[in-house]
Amino acid sequence: MTLSLGPDRSESLAVGASDTYKFYARLDGDSGGTVELRLPQIPAGWSLRLLNAEGTSELDDADRDGRPELDCPKPKAQYWFSLAVQSPGWLTGDTGALERRTFRLIGALNDRSSVADTAWLRLTRYVEGENVSVHNYPNPLSDKTNFIIGLSWNSKVSLVVYTRTGKRVGRVLRSQTMSAGPHVFAWKAENDQGQKLAPGTYEYVLECTPVGSQRTFRLRKRLVIER
Repeated sequence: MTLSLGPDRSESLAVGASDTYKFYARLDGDSGGTVELRLPQIPAGWSLRLLNAEGTSELDDADRDGRPELDCPKPKAQYWFSLAVQSPGWLTGDTGALERRTFRLIGALNDRSSVADTAWLRLTRYVEGENVSVHNYPNPLSDKTNFIIGLSWNSKVSLVVYTRTGKRVGRVLRSQTMSAGPHVFAWKAENDQGQKLAPGTYEYVLECTPVGSQRTFRLRKRLVIER
């Protein structure tokens, strides 16, 4: 007997918004059974609930052990359930950074805990209503950071890091065509020659030109390197 949970999902969710994501449980063997589901660890400010397939009511927890049950009476059939997620109405990080969150759902056969599996929900939060946005997190940083870019249109994007005197030290993106939506790019706090940058305050500039447009949006922000 084996248990499968799925599918693993990567989604986007606006700050302060809520959505419901569907998953299934499937038992492969000679018989069905009851699967107990365990919520992932819930970060501060977030709300997560396990619901039925339609997302209209919470799953039963008949034995009140904190693990809702999902009946899967027939083997090799997919039984769907939902995870309702409410995102906090604020951003973390001293620059108002966007963030990625990964939630792991755990399922196990109620009378045989060794028959188990997991499914993942990876969420990227973004600010709804902004035409173009860029943040980096963490900030201050020691050896690496993530740039989170939000676009309302398919665009050509450049992202360059400068010293406070205006000298270019690192090019993160060079006229890269990107689709509308949130994007995350890791940066190792290195210059164009691959050398670590000295501690201090730097500026980065995002330039975004929507495909088919002559207008360029330009955003400038600061980052701090501490070692």
